[in-house]
Amino acid sequence: MRFHSQTMKTVQQWVVTVALASIGVMVMLIILSAQLSSADSPSLTRSPNQFNDQQQVFVETPLATSVSQPTLAPAATSVPAEREHVVAAGDTMGNIATQYGCTLADVVAYNQLADPNVLAIGQVIKIPTCQ
Repeated sequence: MRFHSQTMKTVQQWVVTVALASIGVMVMLIILSAQLSSADSPSLTRSPNQFNDQQQVFVETPLATSVSQPTLAPAATSVPAEREHVVAAGDTMGNIATQYGCTLADVVAYNQLADPNVLAIGQVIKIPTCQ
């Protein structure tokens, strides 16, 4: 009989503890819900950046230790960039040379081609400066 009453007392204490914890959780949820709903509604005390008037925002800005003068790049020389042509279906070496104002012999020699009649789609042909 004594064992039974001791067990009942422990169970009752446990039930009371759980009930109090549940009430505490519910109170916290109500407070949190009230804070969230007030944060969503516009207020006269809020600024456009969503900070309360009482909040302070600190922004660190690095100080300039020295001011350097920009350096100028050397003047570009008038070396023309190398042109390239990607071979497409139907291209011939003669048509490619004519398209860029070159002779067939110039383009073949510049690319060191053994046979100018053999081209592959996607092959890159370098175009010399001509005209």
